[in-house]
Amino acid sequence: MKKRFVTKKKGKVLILKMLSILFVLFISCVVTFNLLLKSTLEKWLANIDIGKNLFTDATNQNAFLSLDLLDPKEMFRLSLNHVIDVEIEEDDSFPALELVTKHENSDQPLIYIYNTHDTESYDSSLLESYNIKYTTRIGSYILSEHLRDLGIPSYVETASMGEYLKANGLSYNSSYKASRYYMEERLRTFPTIKYTIDLHRDSVGRNVGATSIDGKSYARVMFVVGVGYECSEDNMALAQKIHEKLGTKLSRGILERTGSSTVKGIYNQDVGDTALLLEVGGVENTIEEVNNTLELIAKCLFEIIGEE
Repeated sequence: MKKRFVTKKKGKVLILKMLSILFVLFISCVVTFNLLLKSTLEKWLANIDIGKNLFTDATNQNAFLSLDLLDPKEMFRLSLNHVIDVEIEEDDSFPALELVTKHENSDQPLIYIYNTHDTESYDSSLLESYNIKYTTRIGSYILSEHLRDLGIPSYVETASMGEYLKANGLSYNSSYKASRYYMEERLRTFPTIKYTIDLHRDSVGRNVGATSIDGKSYARVMFVVGVGYECSEDNMALAQKIHEKLGTKLSRGILERTGSSTVKGIYNQDVGDTALLLEVGGVENTIEEVNNTLELIAKCLFEIIGEE
C-alpha cells in the first residue's frame, strides 16, 4: 500500500515537471518566432524602420512579466496584430506612410483634395497583416506633396467620411453627402480654393489599371465627369486638358455620367467650374505606381494653372 502511494506521488511530480518543461518550451518558441520574424521583416523592408517596432509588446520584458498566465486571453498580447506608429527614415523607397504624420495643409490653399470614399485601398499585401493599408487618403497626401514641390499650396481633407455617416445615421451610399458637407466647410473657410479634386481608386485589376512607360510602372487614370448641372462643360474641358497631357497610354479616358441625383450626374462637381473626380489605379496597383502617376498629374495641373 505504501509503495503504491509513493508510485502515484512520483507520477504526479513527473507530470508536473513535463508540463513545466512544455510551458517553458512554448514561451521560448513564441519569443523566438517573434524575434526571427522581426529580423526577416527588416530585410524585406530594406532599411525602412517599420520592422523595429512590430513586436515591441511581445518582446518587451515588463509587458511579458506582467502577463496573467491564469487568463488565456492575456496570451493575445503576444499576437502580431499590432498597429504601427513609427517614423520612417529617408531611403530609396517611397516613404508613403511618412506623409500621414508629416504632411501640413496650407492656410491659403489653391487646391482642395478630398476622398469621398476614403477607405478605398491599394495593394498592401506585405503590410495588411499589421493593420497598414495604402488608401486613397494616402494618395491625397502624395498629390499634395507633389503640388507643394511645384509651389502650389493645397489642403487635404482629414475628416472621416465614415464618422460623418455614422453620426448622421446615413449609409455608405450617402458618402457624397458627407464629402459635400466638408467641401462646403473648407470653401467657406478658405476662399483661396479654386480647384477641387475628389481622388478615388477604381475596382479594376492590373490588366486595366497598370501600364509601363519607358520601363517605369504607373497607375492608369480615368476621369469621371457628371453632366447634370450648369457648369459641367467647364469641368469637362479641364478633365480633357489633363487627359490630353497625360496621353492615352496613361489615361483611360473620360467617363460622362448623366442624372440629377447627388451621385449620378453631379458627384459634387456643381460646386464650381474647376472640379475633378479622378479614379487613379485599381485594387492591384501599388502605392509606388500611384505615386508615379500623381506626380505627373501634379505637373499637368502646374502647367494648366500657369496657362491661366
